[in-house]
Amino acid sequence: MTDQQTIIAPIVHRNGTAKEDLLEQAIDARRAVREAVRALQEAYPNGRDYYVSNDPLAYSKAQAQHDAWAEALEVVQRGLGELAIQIDSQR
Repeated sequence: MTDQQTIIAPIVHRNGTAKEDLLEQAIDARRAVREAVRALQEAYPNGRDYYVSNDPLAYSKAQAQHDAWAEALEVVQRGLGELAIQIDSQR
Protein backbone atom coordinates (compact mmCIF):
# COMPACT_ATOMS: atom_id res chain seq x y z
CA MET A 1 0.00 0.00 0.00
CA THR A 2 1.30 3.43 -0.83
CA ASP A 3 0.26 6.73 0.65
CA GLN A 4 -1.40 7.60 -2.65
CA GLN A 5 -3.77 4.63 -2.54
CA THR A 6 -7.31 5.24 -1.42
CA ILE A 7 -8.39 3.44 1.71
CA ILE A 8 -11.28 1.12 0.94
CA ALA A 9 -13.32 1.15 4.13
CA PRO A 10 -16.12 -1.28 4.87
CA ILE A 11 -19.62 0.12 4.70
CA VAL A 12 -21.42 0.10 8.02
CA HIS A 13 -24.94 -1.31 7.61
CA ARG A 14 -27.33 -3.40 9.68
CA ASN A 15 -26.56 -6.72 7.92
CA GLY A 16 -22.80 -6.30 8.28
CA THR A 17 -20.29 -6.20 11.09
CA ALA A 18 -21.15 -3.70 13.80
CA LYS A 19 -19.46 -0.31 13.49
CA GLU A 20 -17.99 -0.69 16.98
CA ASP A 21 -16.42 -4.03 16.04
CA LEU A 22 -14.98 -2.69 12.78
CA LEU A 23 -13.54 0.31 14.58
CA GLU A 24 -12.07 -1.84 17.35
CA GLN A 25 -10.46 -4.15 14.77
CA ALA A 26 -8.83 -1.22 12.96
CA ILE A 27 -7.61 0.33 16.21
CA ASP A 28 -6.27 -3.00 17.49
CA ALA A 29 -4.44 -3.62 14.22
CA ARG A 30 -2.94 -0.11 14.29
CA ARG A 31 -1.85 -0.63 17.89
CA ALA A 32 -0.15 -3.92 16.92
CA VAL A 33 1.69 -2.24 14.04
CA ARG A 34 2.77 0.57 16.37
CA GLU A 35 4.22 -2.10 18.69
CA ALA A 36 6.00 -3.67 15.70
CA VAL A 37 7.47 -0.24 14.86
CA ARG A 38 8.75 0.05 18.43
CA ALA A 39 10.27 -3.44 18.32
CA LEU A 40 11.89 -2.72 14.96
CA GLN A 41 13.41 0.48 16.34
CA GLU A 42 15.01 -1.56 19.12
CA ALA A 43 16.49 -3.88 16.50
CA TYR A 44 18.23 -1.11 14.54
CA PRO A 45 21.51 -2.37 13.06
CA ASN A 46 24.61 -1.77 15.15
CA GLY A 47 27.84 -1.07 13.29
CA ARG A 48 29.75 -3.42 15.61
CA ASP A 49 27.81 -6.30 14.10
CA TYR A 50 28.90 -5.55 10.55
CA TYR A 51 32.48 -4.28 10.54
CA VAL A 52 33.92 -7.79 10.19
CA SER A 53 31.93 -8.41 7.01
CA ASN A 54 33.76 -8.87 3.73
CA ASP A 55 31.38 -6.29 2.29
CA PRO A 56 32.52 -2.79 3.31
CA LEU A 57 28.99 -1.54 2.64
CA ALA A 58 27.24 -4.20 4.72
CA TYR A 59 26.34 -1.82 7.56
CA SER A 60 24.94 0.88 5.28
CA LYS A 61 22.99 -1.77 3.34
CA ALA A 62 21.57 -3.13 6.61
CA GLN A 63 20.58 0.39 7.65
CA ALA A 64 18.84 1.02 4.32
CA GLN A 65 17.01 -2.30 4.52
CA HIS A 66 15.91 -1.57 8.09
CA ASP A 67 14.76 1.93 7.14
CA ALA A 68 12.68 0.49 4.29
CA TRP A 69 11.00 -1.92 6.69
CA ALA A 70 10.28 0.90 9.12
CA GLU A 71 8.76 3.03 6.36
CA ALA A 72 6.57 0.13 5.23
CA LEU A 73 5.24 -0.25 8.77
CA GLU A 74 4.63 3.50 9.00
CA VAL A 75 2.59 3.36 5.78
CA VAL A 76 0.48 0.53 7.21
CA GLN A 77 0.06 2.38 10.49
CA ARG A 78 -1.12 5.54 8.71
CA GLY A 79 -3.48 3.49 6.53
CA LEU A 80 -5.06 1.81 9.53
CA GLY A 81 -5.49 5.19 11.20
CA GLU A 82 -7.27 6.51 8.12
CA LEU A 83 -9.39 3.34 8.00
CA ALA A 84 -10.46 3.91 11.61
CA ILE A 85 -11.36 7.53 10.83
CA GLN A 86 -13.45 6.48 7.83
CA ILE A 87 -15.26 3.80 9.82
CA ASP A 88 -15.89 6.18 12.71
CA SER A 89 -17.28 8.87 10.40
CA GLN A 90 -20.10 6.61 9.25
CA ARG A 91 -23.42 6.79 11.03
